[in-house]
Order: sequence, then structure tokens, then C-alpha cells
Amino acid sequence: MSSKLLVKISVDAEYQAPAWWHAVRSAKCPESLRPIIEGLSSEVVVPVSQAKLLEVWCAAFPGWDTGSADARTALVFHMLSGTDCT
Repeated sequence: MSSKLLVKISVDAEYQAPAWWHAVRSAKCPESLRPIIEGLSSEVVVPVSQAKLLEVWCAAFPGWDTGSADARTALVFHMLSGTDCT
């Protein structure tokens, strides 16, 4: 049985990041992030290889990582283990 490494990307509700949200909503969004960016979902699950590219895309916009120590970025990237439920 093959296991695919997955990452859950979710909105960090503690960090509102208005400048970042405005910038990404004005940009051409990667398809896999569209549910989050358009407000249709608060999380998505993607392969780890794709998550790395999405994090780079997110970081390209102003306000990405200017939150507090407890809520540094607008989205949280969490590696799922084989026992995590999505």
C-alpha cells in the first residue's frame, strides 16, 4: 500500500491579515486554494509537494507573515499523519 504525504491548509482565524487577503483575492489564485480564497471553505488538503509551492505563492503577497508569534501567517500548513482524519 502506498502512502501519500498530505498537508492540511487552513485559515488562521486568530490572524485576520486584511492586506494579505485583499492582495490574494485580487490575484490569479491557484486552483487548489480557490475554496479558501473565495471563502467557500476554511481548509483544503493537498499533497506535500503542492503545499510547498502554495506556501511560496502565499508568501509572495504583503501581510503574509506579519502576525503575532501565536498566529504568524494567514494560513496554517499542517502535515497530516497516517492517522489524521480530514
